[in-house]
Amino acid sequence: MASNAQDNNAPLRMEGKKEEEDEEDYEYSPFHGIEKGAVLQEARIFHNPQIDARKCQQVLTRLLYLSTQGETFTKTEATEVFFSITKLFQNNDSNLRRLVYLMI
Repeated sequence: MASNAQDNNAPLRMEGKKEEEDEEDYEYSPFHGIEKGAVLQEARIFHNPQIDARKCQQVLTRLLYLSTQGETFTKTEATEVFFSITKLFQNNDSNLRRLVYLMI
């Protein structure tokens, strides 16, 4: 019976599959390891006088990802993010404004 026991820390593998084939099955996610606190810190760039539209788009995309994954924001976090995002309406970049509409 002990020979059939599986190590709890070992990854699950299908019988007959090679480890090389397993590595190919994993999908890469650019959002892997995103933390809410880090993204909220990055959202402070919305207050900068010179707005970098590209960087703002990246931060907005991370915020959207967190919200679609079910991450909850406190009332103060949500309020701060909302009002900082509304400042981005003044930017001339149309892609940035589209993301603002999605966030609101």
